[in-house]
Amino acid sequence: MELFIIRLNGIYEITDYLNRYDYLLQDDKYNLSLLFPTVRKFASEIEVKTEQQKFKELATFYNLDEKNLHNSIIFMLKQLGEWLGYNVITEGKPKNLETFPYQIDCLWYKGNDLYLAIEVCNKGSIEKDKDALKQAKYFGARKVIIITDIAKLERIRKLYMYNGEIKSWTEVWSFNRVFNMFENAQKFFKDFIKFNNYQWNENMVEYL
Repeated sequence: MELFIIRLNGIYEITDYLNRYDYLLQDDKYNLSLLFPTVRKFASEIEVKTEQQKFKELATFYNLDEKNLHNSIIFMLKQLGEWLGYNVITEGKPKNLETFPYQIDCLWYKGNDLYLAIEVCNKGSIEKDKDALKQAKYFGARKVIIITDIAKLERIRKLYMYNGEIKSWTEVWSFNRVFNMFENAQKFFKDFIKFNNYQWNENMVEYL
């Protein structure tokens, strides 16, 4: 058996405070046994859908063009903008800019103010979409958005890495985010449009 002697600053001996064998427990004396954690298994109730599965489901339910993801997302963005009160231009140039070099997938306006310029990038050129949005921001868009799949995200990050000011006004949204937003908006605006409408009716109207 070994004892250790410890001194603080060579003066104060604290050995007696450390060698307290009366505090030590022995397994054979107290019949201690090891406790092993109980392994719990839970059945997963979360269903993960791929972007293609989600799109196919929406296309079937809302009668979208299942063979054309690009055009269907533009349609979703147009619907969302109009529900929110924007004047939406699809696959066109910004207002009063006939010489604008690009057709932009979706433009959200309030009056003559361009709020959002949106490009859907699935099979086309990311470089072209970036330049089109950069020009739209230069001509007054308050924010620009790229809608794409996650696989292209790293390429987009590299393209914007050294693009200064435009990088600070650009957002990247995944297809799934747009799908979820469109689906939830369909459910919400189905009732809200009626709720927000006002007109004279001969009899009291009830929505139950």
